[in-house]
Amino acid sequence: MKKNKLLTIIFLLAFGVLLSACGTRVMPSSWPGITVDGDTVYVAYNLHVYALRLDNGREIWRFPNEPDNSLTIFAAPVMTEDGQLLAGGYNHIFYSLDPDTGQENWRNEDVDNLWIGSPLVTEEGIYAPNANHTLYALDFDGDIIWEYESGDPLWATPVTDGDTLYLAAMDHNLYALPFGGGDPRWLVPLNGAMVNGPVLSPDGVLYVGSFGNEVVAVDSQTGKLLWEVPTEDWVWASPSLGEDVVYVADISGMLYALDATSGDEIWSLDAGSNITGSPLVHGDTIYIATEGGDVLAVDTSGRRIWTEAIGGRLLSSPVATEDLILIGIVEAESGAVIVALDLNGVQQWAFAPEN
Repeated sequence: MKKNKLLTIIFLLAFGVLLSACGTRVMPSSWPGITVDGDTVYVAYNLHVYALRLDNGREIWRFPNEPDNSLTIFAAPVMTEDGQLLAGGYNHIFYSLDPDTGQENWRNEDVDNLWIGSPLVTEEGIYAPNANHTLYALDFDGDIIWEYESGDPLWATPVTDGDTLYLAAMDHNLYALPFGGGDPRWLVPLNGAMVNGPVLSPDGVLYVGSFGNEVVAVDSQTGKLLWEVPTEDWVWASPSLGEDVVYVADISGMLYALDATSGDEIWSLDAGSNITGSPLVHGDTIYIATEGGDVLAVDTSGRRIWTEAIGGRLLSSPVATEDLILIGIVEAESGAVIVALDLNGVQQWAFAPEN
């Protein structure tokens, strides 16, 4: 993907945010958001959330049953421990659905702006970023408990260590927020906007990339910058962690393997087309999807194992089950929005919504 295409996406989203603030509805485009729970795949794409059978990709239900042109959902739905499926829409509504039937449990219509990123769910509640610059904490009935406003729109899902919420923002800041709300414990300014969240290692280090052509490591307790590594271009998606290795991709199509402690480059690979999704680390293999329509499997030494041409544009992060790799697709000739590959790259099924 050329950078001007990404700029177009950002413009459309930002334009939607602006017009929403003016009371005008506009529905930008994005790519499928995928979540797996047990033997069910949940896909948020365009006018619907779909529930699919994991074994064959057949549709179980869709929400809503009939298309509603005011509803656009792209962020991956999130399951709660008490059995709710959460999804935020560009129509300013935050939904709780029954994951078995797709019936609506409740909705929150208190926020007059776009829900672009997926929420974080913990035992304490729901933490949902919104394009109006605000992180909302909700209870499991959908009522807002507290909120925190940053300087620019929030698209990134927070992460947590159980004590603190870590939030990456488009105002170039990485925030550490207390669970109960209030002022940040610390904030770290980076060199560019962040549209996806950090990843947190077991030893308490946050890794995040930005539009400042960088990936950084930050001590989660103190906010101290541990290292900073330049990339060829913007880092759109969250990094991924292997064993003492950070894997990160930039939109020029470069995949980097970095030493988690020092940031030193172990190896890098040119995927041949642009990458906007996170690398998927599954066992001893790293899977990446490219805008050019290819899925690549790479071993931990940076050697390509296989490449499978899926077609369309692959813009989202691959999702793994025990023996499948799920890939979201846009602009596929077949109309498919998700394809399932086995670990050798052989297609097992594809789902194209019926009208």
